[in-house]
Amino acid sequence: MLKRFEFNYELNYKVFPRRESLKGSIKPFTSNLNLYYEGLLKIRELASQGLSKEFSEKNIVHFIDWMDSDLNVMLGLEFSLALEIFGGNTKLLTMISIGSNSEQTKKRLWGTAWDLFHARMSCNRPQISRMVGRETDPIFVTKDYALFKIMAPSVLHGIRFNSTMFKITQSNEYPHHYSREFMDKLNEKLLRLSVDRVSEKIDIDDSNVLSIIKSLESNLE
Repeated sequence: MLKRFEFNYELNYKVFPRRESLKGSIKPFTSNLNLYYEGLLKIRELASQGLSKEFSEKNIVHFIDWMDSDLNVMLGLEFSLALEIFGGNTKLLTMISIGSNSEQTKKRLWGTAWDLFHARMSCNRPQISRMVGRETDPIFVTKDYALFKIMAPSVLHGIRFNSTMFKITQSNEYPHHYSREFMDKLNEKLLRLSVDRVSEKIDIDDSNVLSIIKSLESNLE
């Protein structure tokens, strides 16, 4: 075919510089992605121990305490996901790959971590405004029910302090496994944690994160 059209390699063939690999381009976000993946691994570990009503309150409290003590970071979207899953919302179980083998689970959880990363980026108004050089009002649109469910609560107030974002929501419909009394106590617990941690500088130990990931991955069923 090239011979028929008298293709001249000296004139028509050009060698373009090799594009930078995707692995290198995501380096600045690796720490965040590892955190999200680690949180999802922990949710799956707790969910694998039982998803009936008797486990729901214990599991969500355990997850909050784990973020506070072991992770030293409070992950908002992962908390919302855990609240739904432990509370009996079975429609979100696909996000943590319950019932799959180890390799399938790791692949699925990485996919979910990326979904949550993109969702956060898409809704980060200050960051997007800096990127485009003007004030923006981003709107996140998705056909994914799970992403919609954990991002949809109506935010009554939002307050940013340093790198922390506080959101007060309204018209919350909590999963059926939780009682109103329990949710009132849980919200009080979260408020106390927020006040106690607000002035603390977030210092993520990447080596500790990778160590916890390795441990959680080894426990995958």
